[in-house]
Amino acid sequence: MMADASEVLCQHLQDNWSLSSPSKADIYWAKSKVEAIDFTKMGKNYVVACYAPMTAANIRNIAKDVDLVEQNVMVDVLVKVVTSVSDAVSARENMRGEVYRILKASVPSGFQDAYITREFNKVESPDLARLSLQVILVSFA
Repeated sequence: MMADASEVLCQHLQDNWSLSSPSKADIYWAKSKVEAIDFTKMGKNYVVACYAPMTAANIRNIAKDVDLVEQNVMVDVLVKVVTSVSDAVSARENMRGEVYRILKASVPSGFQDAYITREFNKVESPDLARLSLQVILVSFA
């Protein structure tokens, strides 16, 4: 059975988070897109959400009895605008950089590789700074 890539990645990011602003305790770690969108009710100004997108996995047979499994996970980084949009954007970019740093430094348990394939949903509104990262987690089955 395949590990739930979004849960594993969320835990990996929490375990390796080293920023002090925002610290991992300052972040609401959401397990779904719905939770992330509704984060203004969570009482925290920062959210990192990890969830499976519509296309959750690509599986290719690469040798007899060996499949390459690429699981897609969306990582949404959201920052509530408290003081100014530019402050929220700065925090979002710091959080974005931390996700990159963690994935370059280590691979989540149970996977052979993990990397970011694209960024989108970049928002800088009066209420919110947001960015979505598509992450591929690679394993063999």
